[in-house]
Amino acid sequence: MLQNTADSANREKSKGNSYIVRSKRHAEYLYRHTVVKNSWKGKYPRVLCIAKTHVATLQPDSLFRVTNKWSFGVNFIDVVPDPQSPTQLILLFNKNSTVEKFSFSALNASERAEILTDIQRQRAFFDRNQSQKRGEVFPVKKRKSDDSFEDVVFEVAASRH
Repeated sequence: MLQNTADSANREKSKGNSYIVRSKRHAEYLYRHTVVKNSWKGKYPRVLCIAKTHVATLQPDSLFRVTNKWSFGVNFIDVVPDPQSPTQLILLFNKNSTVEKFSFSALNASERAEILTDIQRQRAFFDRNQSQKRGEVFPVKKRKSDDSFEDVVFEVAASRH
C-alpha cells in the first residue's frame, strides 16, 4: 500500500498489502502500521508510528515526512477503539488546553487490535493517572485437571517493564 519509498531494499513485506519501512531515518519507531486518516478534508494514507516517547504519523507519498507528532506525557492523552466501526480508532491529544481527536481506519479489525495493543504497551509513559500498584481484581474459579474447581483471585494489570 505504501508507495514511492526511497529504495526497495529498505522495504519488507508485512501482512496484507502494507510494507514495513526499515531505515535509519525512522529507526526510533518500535511499531509501524498502515492506516487511513479520516478528516473533514478527506481520507489520507498514513503510517502510524509508535516510539518510546511519542506517536507520529508519516506521509507515505512524500518519502515518509512526519505529518503529526504527539509526545507521551506532554500532549498525547490516549487511543480508544471507535465503537461505531470494527476498524476505526480515535487518537486523543491535548492542543491548547482542549482535547482534540483524530480518527484513523486500520486495514482490518485485527490490525486495529494490534495498533491499540502497541500503543497500550507504552501506557506507563503517557498515563499520568496510572495506578499500576494494583490492577483490577476478579474472584474466579480455576478449573483443575481433575475437573474440580478452586476459588482464586485473578488480577489484571498493565506490564511493568
